[in-house]
Amino acid sequence: MMKKLSLITFLLLISNFATSDDACVKKYMTPINGGEDWGIGAFKIPENIELSVYLKDYKEYGYLKKNHWTVSLFDLNNRKIKELDLMDMTAVSHISNCFLKVKNWKDDDYFLFGWNSKSQGLLVMKKDLENNNLTTYSYKDLILKDEVTNQHNYTTGGTPIGVNIRKNCLNLREFPTIEGTKLDCIPGNDWDSELKTNLEIKDIQDNWAYVEVVYMKPKKRDCEPEAEWCCDQYPVILRKRGWVQIVDEKGFPNIWFQISYSAY
Repeated sequence: MMKKLSLITFLLLISNFATSDDACVKKYMTPINGGEDWGIGAFKIPENIELSVYLKDYKEYGYLKKNHWTVSLFDLNNRKIKELDLMDMTAVSHISNCFLKVKNWKDDDYFLFGWNSKSQGLLVMKKDLENNNLTTYSYKDLILKDEVTNQHNYTTGGTPIGVNIRKNCLNLREFPTIEGTKLDCIPGNDWDSELKTNLEIKDIQDNWAYVEVVYMKPKKRDCEPEAEWCCDQYPVILRKRGWVQIVDEKGFPNIWFQISYSAY
């Protein structure tokens, strides 16, 4: 943990968020409790636009608006109904870099979102997305296209990627096919285990990623009282290489990015 933070260091961090290797950030990704139904993809939610939303009978209900870290749902009287969470959205690297999960709807002019809520979802009009230059991406595209997610803006070496399946593991195979020999089943980092895992993507073939699995054993560091930074250590215990499926048959991302909530 960080022991002391000088004013100069604090100002440097604000001007260059999470690009310093000295910053005390967790070096592995933990699956978020957002369920495993993420729909067909997501679009990035920009700040300070009011995106109209509709009921399932196509009557206008209100709008979505993002303000810095939060995305809120308002009704037509400008009353705030709720803040969206990671059941409705996902994010890449930082919670402020958020994307709204959507599903196809019976009327092709609309997407459904928020299907896990009590109302079982609202609609956004595809024409409204087009008018605001908002593109819906598959989760495979979001994982592979840094120009969309800008995930390298948040950390020097890129945002940690890990297994996105809660309380389960992801098959690591010798070849990019489900018939390939299983080399391991990579655990997600939500198990009570001393070892944590990261995935480093080395190559892509269709819906398969050739990855290096990095097994780490985090440990606390003994720090001097005068130390400006004092972070946990992440010694590498083992490395393995093989192929993993990027998304499953429903489009759910088997691997995903770490999401930070830290202030900057």
